Amino acid sequence: MVSSADRAGSEGSGSGAAAHLRAELERLATANPFEVLGVGYDAGSEQVRAAFLALTKRYHPSRFARGERDTVRAANELFLRIKDAYTRLSDDARRAQMRELFAPAAAPASCASAGAPETPPRAPAARPAPAAPATARRAASPPESKTPPATGTRAAAGTRPVAATTARRPAPAAPATAQRTGSARRSAPGAGSTRRPVAGTPPPARAAAAIAAGLQDTVRRRAEAYEQALAQLAAGRYADARRALHRIAAEEPQTKKYRVQMHYAWGLEHEEAGRIEEARREFERALALDPEYKRAHEALDRLPPDKKGGLFKKFFGR
Repeated sequence: MVSSADRAGSEGSGSGAAAHLRAELERLATANPFEVLGVGYDAGSEQVRAAFLALTKRYHPSRFARGERDTVRAANELFLRIKDAYTRLSDDARRAQMRELFAPAAAPASCASAGAPETPPRAPAARPAPAAPATARRAASPPESKTPPATGTRAAAGTRPVAATTARRPAPAAPATAQRTGSARRSAPGAGSTRRPVAGTPPPARAAAAIAAGLQDTVRRRAEAYEQALAQLAAGRYADARRALHRIAAEEPQTKKYRVQMHYAWGLEHEEAGRIEEARREFERALALDPEYKRAHEALDRLPPDKKGGLFKKFFGR
């Protein structure tokens, strides 16, 4: 943001104002639109407008109009950069594009340490208790019954009851190493997983080039609009010329020639409609800004004499 500039307005036309404005221009040479206005990358339209209005009150060229030539030139260049930054951020769609271009993306949490898995490793599975030996199981089992079968037939010697011989042993538990291997396979980062690359901040040269291109485009469009307005004025389309010149003068109020031509076109429009007094007033306003403007003098000479005396007569004795 354009900071430490409260003294620029108080210095006004002093010798230190030009040096301060040049220092701000050099500091903003590599700044992106968010940094020029001093707002965050998540700022909304209201915050952008509030920042622009605050900088306009501080750096508008009209505050330095009575200063030296270098001061006025530096103030114009600085305000153009501020206005260009506001133009890029005032619209929601363009602000989203600028945010995607300049805002640094936050690194994902899984990239905090190199090679760290996305999920925390599981604790190793507990080893199952080893199965008791067969001799221990036989010792723990109840003694074999020597009672003859209920059918009255005697069991063959050396044979066991059917219930004891058909009992199944429990299936052995899976080895702990296999369990650990399976859990590691599940917790390891997937080979086919896609991660969004971390976008870095664009280099300063790229940001400076974008700002310079925006300024050049603004100057080019204004020059084309001015030439078109002069062509309309020459063709007798006074109302169209006056509206176009009014828009240009509003964009760059510190340039006198735009306002001179606007008042001249307005005077021709009043003269064509038969409003002589209004036409005289506009021609006099044009001459008040530029007393050497020949066409305004000629237009005043065409009008009938003013018996009351207009604004130009009061100042210049006509």
